[in-house]
Amino acid sequence: MMREGAYLLYALLFFLPWAAVWRLRPDLRVELLVSSLATAPLGPLSERWYHLDYWNPSVLSPWSVGVEDLLFGFGVGGLGAVAYEALSGRHRVPRHAWRNPLFFAAVFLIGLAAHALLVPRGVNSIYVSMAVFAAGTLVMVIRRSDLLPVAIVSGAALAALMVMNYQIVLLFHSTLFEDFWKLDNLSGRFILRVPIEEPLWGFGWGAFIGCAWKYGFGEVCVPRAAAGQAAREVNPPPA
Repeated sequence: MMREGAYLLYALLFFLPWAAVWRLRPDLRVELLVSSLATAPLGPLSERWYHLDYWNPSVLSPWSVGVEDLLFGFGVGGLGAVAYEALSGRHRVPRHAWRNPLFFAAVFLIGLAAHALLVPRGVNSIYVSMAVFAAGTLVMVIRRSDLLPVAIVSGAALAALMVMNYQIVLLFHSTLFEDFWKLDNLSGRFILRVPIEEPLWGFGWGAFIGCAWKYGFGEVCVPRAAAGQAAREVNPPPA
């Protein structure tokens, strides 16, 4: 049963820090929930290519894509979006104009096109995803240099969390990667028994989604005192 439930356990582990952020940082709840809901469908969608050359996990449904993919997309989407604020204690305040949402639509469509064109030509889907994340993040950081620390911290936090969660799953399923990953297609390098592609993917995704909300809504992350001052300037107390 643990073999069949390994992916489910891994996906559910992300809900522990998710719930902690929800409980401890009420100001992040909108960003956390909306980002999670927006990215949840990307989990099942991406498996169309990942199953071809990267991995083929066991799911509890009779189909190749299961609820585990939705749960994973939900968890890493929300956590990656708020990781910087949660770890730094900073708060978001509006400072720039909203960006045209067509930027994110373009990244999505370019990502689909890149996978459709490159994966059949032998480029592993996980590397294609990393390249798309890196390109999207680079554009945002070039246009908003203040997002560089957001990208680095968000990416590093999600990568570390993924490796940590795998250590827990490996306690119950020691041959996890041999059973489900197509290791012959990968680099052969590992971090704490985890294929290096996993934390690299996590860093890329965390960096991208960590910047996305702030870039799209023109928000910056500032210390709590500065956030309070900004709020008072927008909504001054009555005379």
